[in-house]
Amino acid sequence: MKLISIHINAFRGATKPVTLNFSQDKNITLIYSENGNGKSSIADAFVCLCTDGIGSLDDKSNKDYSFLKSLGAKNSDLLIQLKTDSETYKATLSGTSNKIIKTPASNLPKLSALRRAQITSFIEDTPSERYKVLSSFIDVSNIQKSESELKKLIASVEKDYSSNTKSLSDAQHTLNDIWNKEGNPLGNLNTWIQSEVKKDNTKLAKELQENNNVLENWSSLQTIVLNIKLEKAQFDLAANNLQKAESNLETYKNQNINLESNLLTLLNETKTFLSSQESIEKCPVCEKGNEKAELLKSVSDRILKMQELNKLMQVVINSKKENDRLYNRLQAQIEPFNALLISFKNSATILSNFDFTALLNSILSTNTTKVNYREYLSMELELSKEIEKLRNHNVSVIKSNGQYNSLKSNSDSIVQLNKKCKELEQLLKYAKDSLIILEDTRKKFIDSELNSISGDVELMYQA
Repeated sequence: MKLISIHINAFRGATKPVTLNFSQDKNITLIYSENGNGKSSIADAFVCLCTDGIGSLDDKSNKDYSFLKSLGAKNSDLLIQLKTDSETYKATLSGTSNKIIKTPASNLPKLSALRRAQITSFIEDTPSERYKVLSSFIDVSNIQKSESELKKLIASVEKDYSSNTKSLSDAQHTLNDIWNKEGNPLGNLNTWIQSEVKKDNTKLAKELQENNNVLENWSSLQTIVLNIKLEKAQFDLAANNLQKAESNLETYKNQNINLESNLLTLLNETKTFLSSQESIEKCPVCEKGNEKAELLKSVSDRILKMQELNKLMQVVINSKKENDRLYNRLQAQIEPFNALLISFKNSATILSNFDFTALLNSILSTNTTKVNYREYLSMELELSKEIEKLRNHNVSVIKSNGQYNSLKSNSDSIVQLNKKCKELEQLLKYAKDSLIILEDTRKKFIDSELNSISGDVELMYQA
């Protein structure tokens, strides 16, 4: 960035507008004059525009922004304007609050100012206080950035180390709890774990899968059997009702020999036929001329006379429909039963430690469903007992399999976590050592810089 000019008006000692132009072919500009000619006002103008300070007024115990404007000037008269080769920056004073308003408000030129009061402080103060005075003139930003990143790394590594250490501790506690519950076998935790994880768990996992397969097939079979029994109970009730209806009809017919049930059936069918026709000119039986209404009335009258017989016959018809409906529902449940039973047999007879083979010997895929269902009912109680044995045994298998998986998982985790913790611990040591070196180098560099200029500054001040 190249400075073109600075213009100030009604600011500090600049009671009249003044513009200072900067040479474009020089890298350093020196402003000099006798006391009272406005050098401090120009310097303060740069500070007010480019920093959060207000220049030499910062050295006063009580900052009063109203003193920024020239004596007798208004707030609106104050103007600081800096032109560069890339941007023009302005500062004015608020009309009510004496607040400096900058345009633009951000990305202002970077400025460092060293005033006489600071030089005095530099000579008299301790090295740490001296650095505060000259910190903006000694550029250690890159090394400070490196320190900051290194501190972030240390914090991140410490967090990871803490997390991995906790996970390692949890895994060790889990293994120790399992070992204690087992009664401290082999007398040493690590020896027992190594012996356990070296075992081949394939057989145990296979047994668990086979057991679960049998139990799942049994559960499906029990569901279908329960449905069959419920449907069978309803069907038996319907069959009994049909039998009673047929018996009542037969008794009535025997007591009323002159009434013919076949005739009643014919009359009911005739009534249904006549009702479905729009108009009839002749009787469909004798072909005598007659209207639909008269024929329908005649048929209905005859049916009415046979009302009791008609009622009993209707009960039989309805009972038969219900019987047939429930029979079809029962068959729909029975059909998949045989396939489920055979699947259960095929999975159960694999388990050689149980009596499923002997119990299911009579169940054959070549049998009819009714035969297999009958065979199943005869052995259902014994099968239930054997299933209960399997369930109890499977609990121990699940426990053994789960324990093996837990031992294997936590043992593998401990190996990995131990390795990870050692790596993090080493990295943490290197990072902390590096930070110490970095901080020490920065401090030595700053002390060296301060010492190298302290004598010159004192001589300049004395002069």
